[in-house]
Amino acid sequence: MPRTDPTRWLIPYAPRPAAELRLVCFPYAGGTSALYRPWSEVLPATVEVWGVEPPGRGARLGESPVDQLRVAVGAVSQELERSPGAPYVLCGYSLGSLLAFEVARELRRRGMSQVAGLIACSFPAPHLAPRLPAADVPDSEYRKPCRDGWIGSE
Repeated sequence: MPRTDPTRWLIPYAPRPAAELRLVCFPYAGGTSALYRPWSEVLPATVEVWGVEPPGRGARLGESPVDQLRVAVGAVSQELERSPGAPYVLCGYSLGSLLAFEVARELRRRGMSQVAGLIACSFPAPHLAPRLPAADVPDSEYRKPCRDGWIGSE
């Protein structure tokens, strides 16, 4: 059973002190770390799965959500910095990919060597970001495929 300390961002599922690798999983916008709980049951015992639980979600539902990326990046980076042990891979889905990417960049700036990799799902690479904010794209454009799959990139 994961801990539910509402002051922490990281929840280790099935703690494995002897794990060779930690998989730190960032949920999509509006999601919770519970999305990744089943992974700890199917991955090998050499992998310890940690879920990122943002304020205002899951076990931290009673807290005010964080609405600034830099605040979330700083908080997660600081907690990872205080968590020595096995190297980790950051894994994000959708907006969680952006957060994982920025955390990896921040940890690199801090000289942290534990980051062994980054898995980003359902989010564009930084150099392929859409050129138009979604709010500025006409409804008819959402149905038109673009050359590289992103609205406003033609």
